[in-house]
Amino acid sequence: MRAPAWLTTMSLCALSACATRAPEEKIATPVFLQQVAREETASVLRVRTTDVVTDGQIARIRGTVENIGTERVEGIRYLVLFLSDGQPPRILDQYQHEVDTTLDPGARKGVSIDAESSYNGRTGFNPAAIIATPVTLGGKAVPPPAEWK
Repeated sequence: MRAPAWLTTMSLCALSACATRAPEEKIATPVFLQQVAREETASVLRVRTTDVVTDGQIARIRGTVENIGTERVEGIRYLVLFLSDGQPPRILDQYQHEVDTTLDPGARKGVSIDAESSYNGRTGFNPAAIIATPVTLGGKAVPPPAEWK
């Protein structure tokens, strides 16, 4: 005998409500995303993507990075956060990459990041946040972002 559709739906909802999150799972709450946005606007580096292509394992991210500050940047740390599609979005994975480059104030250079993640192949490229921070700014060391491992 087949159960009515409403009973099956309610059973699935009850089961999903009982599911627990893994302790290391991070939730990207609107507050967190606002903090990322504030850090990006407060940063002296602005990243703009022009193309993202994935082969299922590696997301090839192309674009530009611009020094919008008044001091010279030496070295850039890129942190790519892979987010879930749900609400609130969760941080599924992260990829970090440091490059040895120099940007004078107002200068712009091309960005080429090949971010590897098993989450790239699930349903195409997941929404991501790209955070760029200088290694040194005006000759002074800058601490890495809190998420940097």
